[in-house]
Amino acid sequence: MRILGVDPGLGTTGYGAVRAEGNRFQLIEGGVVSTRRSDPLEKKLSTLRHGIQKVIEDCRPEVVILEELYSHTRHPRTAILMGHARGVLLSVCSENALPVVHFPAKTVKKAIVGNGNATKTQI
Repeated sequence: MRILGVDPGLGTTGYGAVRAEGNRFQLIEGGVVSTRRSDPLEKKLSTLRHGIQKVIEDCRPEVVILEELYSHTRHPRTAILMGHARGVLLSVCSENALPVVHFPAKTVKKAIVGNGNATKTQI
C-alpha cells in the first residue's frame, strides 16, 4: 500500500510518501510544497493545490494521512490559515478519490520519533 502523509501549512506543507508492506515501510519520496510569503492568500492556495496534485500524480498513494487542525488560543489566526490549507488539501484528495485519515500532530510525532512533543527538526 502506498501512503502519503501530509503536514499542512500555508507557507510550507511537508509530505512523505511511503510504501507499506506488513510492518515494513519504504520511503518513496519526501519534500515540501512552499508558497511565497508575499503572495496573496488566493495565490498561496492555488500554489498549494497544484503542488500537492503533482505529488499525488507522482507518488500515486492509495490513502492520505493528514495532520488534524490544532491551534493555541493565543494564535487564532494560525488556525484559520491552517484551515484554508487543509481545505485545499482535502479538496484535492476528494478530486482524486483518495480516502483521508486524520491524526493529531502529537500522535504522528510519537510514532516517528517516540516523542509527541518533537520538533520539526527531529521529525
